[in-house]
This record gives sequence, C-alpha cells and structure tokens, in this order.
Amino acid sequence: MFLNLRKKNNIIQIKGSKLLYSVLMIAYPGGFLGMLFVLREGIRFESNYSLYYLASSLIFIPFLVYQLLWYFPGLIPGKVLIKIIPGEYGEIKSGGKSVKFKDINEVSFYRRPINLMNVILFETRNGKKVRIPTYNLIDDWQVDIMVDKYIYPHMNEQARTVWDRKIDLKELFESTTYKREELGDTPINH
Repeated sequence: MFLNLRKKNNIIQIKGSKLLYSVLMIAYPGGFLGMLFVLREGIRFESNYSLYYLASSLIFIPFLVYQLLWYFPGLIPGKVLIKIIPGEYGEIKSGGKSVKFKDINEVSFYRRPINLMNVILFETRNGKKVRIPTYNLIDDWQVDIMVDKYIYPHMNEQARTVWDRKIDLKELFESTTYKREELGDTPINH
C-alpha cells in the first residue's frame, strides 16, 4: 500500500499510515503512562534502584509530554494531513498553509531536531518557505511517491530538475515497485 489517500470532489486527501498511527498511539501515551508507573515505584523507595527510577522518570516524563504536545494534532483519528488539488493550476494544502504547484522551486523532506518530527518543506519562487508537518505518520518513501505522482507533473522545469536530482527512481522502484508515469514531451531523467 502506497498512501492512505481518498479522492473526494477532485481533491486528494492524504491521511497518515495506520501502522505509524498505531505506533505513535502506543509509544507516546504508553511511554508516558509507563514513566508515571516508574516514578511511583521510585517514590516508594522499596528497591535498591529507586533513585534510578526517579532520575529516569524525571528525565523522560517532561520529554514525553513535550513530544505528545507536538504530535497531538496529528493523533486525532481520521485527520486529513494533506490535501492535494490536482491539475495544472493545482495546489497542496495542509492546515492553513497552501502552495501552488507552479510556484514550487524545491521540495525537501527532513526531520526537525527540536521535536523529531518529519516535515515537508516547499520553497517557492518568491523565497517563501512552507513547512507541512507529517507528524511522522507519512513515511519518507510515501512523500517521495506523493510528490512524484501528484505534484511533479505540474511543477516548473527548474523544480523538476531539482526533484530529479533528489529522488532515485530506481531505488524507489526496487523498494516499493512505484514507477513514474511518462510525462508527454517532458524529458525524464533516471
């Protein structure tokens, strides 16, 4: 399965992976509850490891609360993370942010060090940078397929050249069996 998407009224709605959603729902709230249990055991001082329990819980509880606050908007069941309006005059939307395909100069996918969240970064012709958080619910290869299939055909020539340098279609095909559809008269590298 490539993307968790649904087409509705000529709009492509992309949701997060159900597997990654399950992992996050178990990891952060489960980790938080686990650390509360460790804190409780440390406060009792019934073990030789009570100081270790206290120290680890006092370190990890704030970290998990911080992470949970960042990821909470993405953990809402059924939330549409990204909307793509396909076509020559199409755009990509997420929350209150939107970018027209023709305005894109470069597309990047990276992990923010402040919250460990994967983000899609669109740099536009006028120098504007639009960051769309994926809440780690869309994997990097899924972003590659999403951009290549729905956005790439409508980007300007410079942006296509930059995207062709970033993506390895052979490796993407070997790992996911995704193959780019030929674009009329547009030369395709790889």
